Amino acid sequence: MKQKETTIRFMRFMARLLIAVCLFVFAAGPVPVHAEGTKTVRVGYYENENFQEGGREGAVKTGYAYEY
Repeated sequence: MKQKETTIRFMRFMARLLIAVCLFVFAAGPVPVHAEGTKTVRVGYYENENFQEGGREGAVKTGYAYEY
């Protein structure tokens, strides 16, 4: 009889824990945000064919340093 009571208590505890975790996960979801305005950010960039690609004028700039 004691084993059955312990099992029931454990199941209730697990059910409450599962509900709490689900509530936390759903409450911590993404929050929509928007910017107040636009801001221009200037980034230094130098052309080096071995380090970055797209050195020609009008070419799409790619590469590790440019992406960073």
